[in-house]
Order: sequence, then C-alpha cells, then structure tokens
Amino acid sequence: MRNTLLLLIFSLILSCKPSNSINTKADRKVDYEVVQVPIVQENDTIISNELRFYEITSALNSMQLMYDNFGKWDLTLAGRYQHNVPQLIWKNVDLIGNGNKYTISANGTETTSDFFTSFVILDQKGNDALTEKNESRNAIIDYLRLRMRKLGSAKEFYSIYRKK
Repeated sequence: MRNTLLLLIFSLILSCKPSNSINTKADRKVDYEVVQVPIVQENDTIISNELRFYEITSALNSMQLMYDNFGKWDLTLAGRYQHNVPQLIWKNVDLIGNGNKYTISANGTETTSDFFTSFVILDQKGNDALTEKNESRNAIIDYLRLRMRKLGSAKEFYSIYRKK
C-alpha cells in the first residue's frame, strides 16, 4: 500500500512538470477556408469568395495584417457581419509581388456563434481573385496564411484604427 501511495504521489509530481515546448508565432496553427458569401453592390447581389481565418486573436486581424504590410486603408464601409466591425478597403495593392493590383476588403466578426477574420479580394478588373479558376489564388492564400502566422503586436494598428 505504501509503495502504491508513493508511486501515485510521484506520478502527480511528474504530471505537474511544466512543458518543454514553446508555442511561437511561427508554430501557431492558422485554420482557414474559402466560403461563398453574398455581397450587395448598389441594387445587385453577387456571390463572392471570402477567405476566412479562424485560429485568430481578434476579428480585426485581417485589417491589422493589411495595415502592417500596406499602410492605412483607402475606404471604410459598414461591416458585413457586425455594425461595430467595419470593412476596411485597400485599393491598388500589389499583394503578392506579381505586378497585379488588387482591391482588398478586410472584415471579421466576434460573436458567440462566429469568430473569424476575413478577406474578399478583387483583381484589377473587378473579378473575384479567390475563384478556383484564378491562377494566383493559391499564391494569394499562401501569402496571407504566412502573414497571418507572423502577425505581431496590434498596438500601432489600433492607435490608427480608433481614430477612424
């Protein structure tokens, strides 16, 4: 009985040992998916692809990513999902360094049922850049996944964002 008790205490002590692994930003898992969403443009509704990231710290992560890499946004629109989370729009962005210019809408939501940050990306002709037919689609997704994984402090972004 005494040996069993000592073994149990020893096991408990070992199980309380701190982990040797460190979760760095580079190791952070970034779950994403491309979903089709309706977008109202004037009197018309179109279906567009939206890139959503789920393993995030804030619904504003897409906006922070864009600000950190391309500076202040060009336009602010009402949010697609929440009135207090607007869409920020960047125009004429050479997103993946291929010379093509994109218009990017960054948005997101933080509710009890949904928590994601998102991008809708249009090419210079106004076409959906996240369609499976687009040759640059995978490069765009890979670029944003990498940047999302490396996202740092939001302090500078929030100081500008709150002034909007």
